Amino acid sequence: MRAISLTSSAPWICLPLAVDSGQQQMHTDLELLRAHQRGEIRGAVRFYRWQPAAVSLGYHQHHWPVHWAHCRYQGQLLELVRRPSGGGAVLHQGDLCYTLVMGIVPGGYRHQYQRLNTWLIQGWQALGVPLSLGECPAGRGQTHCFAQATPADLVTGTGHKFIGSAQLRRGYSVLHQGSMQLAPDPELWNQVFASPAAPPMRIPSLRDVVAHLTATVGDYFDVT
Repeated sequence: MRAISLTSSAPWICLPLAVDSGQQQMHTDLELLRAHQRGEIRGAVRFYRWQPAAVSLGYHQHHWPVHWAHCRYQGQLLELVRRPSGGGAVLHQGDLCYTLVMGIVPGGYRHQYQRLNTWLIQGWQALGVPLSLGECPAGRGQTHCFAQATPADLVTGTGHKFIGSAQLRRGYSVLHQGSMQLAPDPELWNQVFASPAAPPMRIPSLRDVVAHLTATVGDYFDVT
């Protein structure tokens, strides 16, 4: 596996868009979290995509459909990858993922999510995509993360869940992981979840999305 070089001379780091396997992406996120725990960085933000396609399972998720082990995309079996964060399963094909690593802010869990969602709502609003908070009560036992949208999630104007997020906390450090469903393959989505996929989002180029969200993260978090 490729090592990440982190030094105290870069208190907040922004990594370039990465395309890699799910195992490598989760390894990278955990390395960033450990670097924060060691005091080597103030925080980090990055965006990434999964290749090959995969289904990620929440850290505490113990049950999922047996047929997922046999699902294929472009002739290749979907990987099943364990996330370090919680929540339900997420299909990683046609999505854009983000990671934020930082210290826990005053105000606790709810305030942390409020700041996170404000950054995402304002960022996507500037890109021409209005989003709002989900309204379903938070509950346990959801196999499929995008089957419902809680107030910690973000939905489009048509009510489709667009962004799902989850956390891992270790001491005073927190790892945020999220998936933005840009254009999931409808056939694959139905194969995995036996339900229709949300329509693809009309967005600027992926490069513009990543550049804008990366550039604005400092407006909502302490990146100095």
